[in-house]
Amino acid sequence: MAGYLKKETLSAGIAHINVGPQHTPFNVHLELLCNCSPYFNAVFKDRAESNITEDPVSLPDDDPDVFAEVVSWMYRGTLSPDLESRGLVLFLLQLWMLAGNFQMPALQSAALSVCEKKIEKNKDAVVSLATISYVYARTAPGALPRQLVIDTWTRSATTAKYAKYKDHFPRDFLEELCGKLIAKIEPTRLPGLVEDRPPSGEQFAQRFEPKERAREVPSSRLPEDLNFANLATPEQMQNRKFKSPSPRFHRSSPVSAPGLAIPGSGSMAAPGEAKDGGVKNPFECSDLFGGLEP
Repeated sequence: MAGYLKKETLSAGIAHINVGPQHTPFNVHLELLCNCSPYFNAVFKDRAESNITEDPVSLPDDDPDVFAEVVSWMYRGTLSPDLESRGLVLFLLQLWMLAGNFQMPALQSAALSVCEKKIEKNKDAVVSLATISYVYARTAPGALPRQLVIDTWTRSATTAKYAKYKDHFPRDFLEELCGKLIAKIEPTRLPGLVEDRPPSGEQFAQRFEPKERAREVPSSRLPEDLNFANLATPEQMQNRKFKSPSPRFHRSSPVSAPGLAIPGSGSMAAPGEAKDGGVKNPFECSDLFGGLEP
């Protein structure tokens, strides 16, 4: 970034630079170029010994519009005032990339700052496929533009947008996006949850049961061999005492039920007593209830 432009900076000659496939010419003060960029300082390292400004430097793979913003930064010391409003995200990331090639970290920081502000104003938008392809073709894992792209898609992507471009995304982008999404949802998982295994009942209880209920019977106080079924052992079954049911009608009951007449006689007979005074089987009551148990 340029400071105070001195006479020595502006009177040491002009560097000729051709940019882009059409060889767009740029004429920049040589010392200013070398002071702002270690890259150009290395290119023109012999400038004090010979007149090397006659031979132009060619940058065929760079964008002339982006390079013009680099030159503007060298002379002005700041980015163009209208860059945030007119510059696309792709343009700003191209500026970041070119500034990195020229070893100008201050310009990189300024370009990325404007890019972040532009994205922040459009929270529902995501970085385009063209921008993703450009960034992932020219940066290494962990680079700031990659992080910016991933953060944007993690925050604002939709299934429709993903389905539209999924077959064209760079593989590195998909892998980093997947890792970012996993890191985002991982804190919401149940504690101790093992991959591909459903959570245990205790894990669900710790998260969803009311605290009052969880304190009723602390699990630490329960014996390890506790059997909630409480089934009796074979020995206990043998020692059980069974009580025989008492008959409904007792032989010693001589009293006749009032109103119950014995057919064929004029006397009343008690239930379970035969006509001749004998005792019938107390469980044979078919003559009284039509063959059905009461």
